[in-house]
Amino acid sequence: MLLAVYGTLRKGGRLEEYINWLEIEAMKTESKIFRREVVELSGLKIYVVGAVPGAKITNDCHDKAIVDLIHAQVLPHVEEAYLEFLDQVEGVEGGLYKRSYIKTPKGKALVYTFVPELPENTVSTMDWLSYLEKPAEERLEDIKKAGAEVIILR
Repeated sequence: MLLAVYGTLRKGGRLEEYINWLEIEAMKTESKIFRREVVELSGLKIYVVGAVPGAKITNDCHDKAIVDLIHAQVLPHVEEAYLEFLDQVEGVEGGLYKRSYIKTPKGKALVYTFVPELPENTVSTMDWLSYLEKPAEERLEDIKKAGAEVIILR
């Protein structure tokens, strides 16, 4: 499994423990493959949609995003259960995010992309974790710029 995470699931993100669980599962396999590296991907743009980010694949080489690229070898039934779990975390059933695939230096990776349309004035960032270092007042202003309909608190 190759997974690109750009926000709360990144190392240091609020939901990092979900990736840590995947690492534990990978360590149970004979191959024990689990690698996490920070890479810059082209063609992905991260937007501020509230307390969480939402990314869209743009295929524009000028749009760049910092992601944790995770390669984990787990048993097929574990991978399936893990992806179903991530679907719940990401709100796939409710239409908030969807499973997408993006080209990376290591091959095609799964990335959860934001589904709703965003207003043109929605603020974007290349690195979600760096963005969180901005003062809270500035981040709130960025959320307001996009309009209340995209404010997501989870």
